[in-house]
Amino acid sequence: MKIAILLRGQIRRMKPVFTEEFYYTKTVNSFINKIKIPLEKNEHKIDIYASIKSDNISETENFVKDYGIAENKYIVNSGTNQYQDILNGLNLINNAGDIYDATIITRVDLLYKNEIVNFNIDYSKFNICWAEPDARWHCDNFYVFSQKYIKNMIDILNSNRELTNYVFFGQLYIYNLISENIKKDYPEEKDFVNLLYKNRYYSGTNWINKECDNPIYRIYGYEYHFDTSIF
Repeated sequence: MKIAILLRGQIRRMKPVFTEEFYYTKTVNSFINKIKIPLEKNEHKIDIYASIKSDNISETENFVKDYGIAENKYIVNSGTNQYQDILNGLNLINNAGDIYDATIITRVDLLYKNEIVNFNIDYSKFNICWAEPDARWHCDNFYVFSQKYIKNMIDILNSNRELTNYVFFGQLYIYNLISENIKKDYPEEKDFVNLLYKNRYYSGTNWINKECDNPIYRIYGYEYHFDTSIF
């Protein structure tokens, strides 16, 4: 299987919003050891793409080198928010032609708790990590989907360009949006979304309650930013 992986986010993030300054070198080994190498050991061919925020040319060059990203597979500061960054990154992948079997979207600042081969992924479906405790919302930090759904993802991003980060990603309406769009193009399909975990978790890892302790990742420098429960 040939898989495109899209990394998105800031390669450097400063205080005081987060508990600790973040630089991509804090998480690159976690990505290599928990995502890239396990996939390659399972005989998948990997191409890494990136749609990132960076104000330093030297840091960008180091990032590209350390992740092994080809020159034509990354863009920098292309959107005004994370939502547009994902859209622009997916367009890079889609413009490469029909050469991939699946796409993974993930964040630069994630530290993975387990190898991706243990994530219960069904590569024939659109995989979302979990539903949040509020049943309307779903995790927005890590997606895996069959390549036939990439145009559906691009379509919902294009259709909702006017929405703010908070509405589209902060409120995590991906499940409803992608479900409606896939049904339109594939009316015969009934079971096209796969939740990797049935238990409910928050996408963030910044509160002390157990619903922030998910089985896939923690966000570097963002855990326990608040010393109280979310409830």
